[in-house]
Amino acid sequence: MPLPKPDVSQAKIEVLSLPKMNLGEGPHWNDQTQCLLYVDIYGPSVFIYNPKTDTNTEYNIRSELERLGAKGNRVSVGAVVPICDEPDKLLLATGNHIATLDLKTGGVAFVSEFEDGKAETRFNDGKCDPHGRFWAGTMSIEVYPDVHDKEAGNLVSVTYPCVAFHSTVSTVDLQSHNWKSTR
Repeated sequence: MPLPKPDVSQAKIEVLSLPKMNLGEGPHWNDQTQCLLYVDIYGPSVFIYNPKTDTNTEYNIRSELERLGAKGNRVSVGAVVPICDEPDKLLLATGNHIATLDLKTGGVAFVSEFEDGKAETRFNDGKCDPHGRFWAGTMSIEVYPDVHDKEAGNLVSVTYPCVAFHSTVSTVDLQSHNWKSTR
């Protein structure tokens, strides 16, 4: 059944004043908290913007990822989504791991590692579908800006809390770049 179309006749567009980031991505609106979640991939940081108070809360997770053994360009966070029934935790796609962020302590815990046999890939982005599955994409780590292995990516679906990876598409390019209109 298709979702009802929202009434956008009264929509208000605002430009937010956000903190300076290395590579900001992955905005996700959290309906439960009425806050915007987003990441700075190479910060690596997770941000929560509360429009009611006009405040940004930053969780820089670099030391946590390094404590858990992440190295080099895999010290990154590509996506953040809320976890249903766990309001004090967020689900993250970090480097080549699915992880949780505890909002009370700032602690990160790896839930599962995604290994595709490619040493130089990282999670880039992800979102949840209506069934609660987390879909995340990987890409090759850029050697130079916009220079990457165009067939290194994967699209995987993930279930939480018992994380099981289901690789659905492999050898994909970074889909947020290099697209062409067919019109």
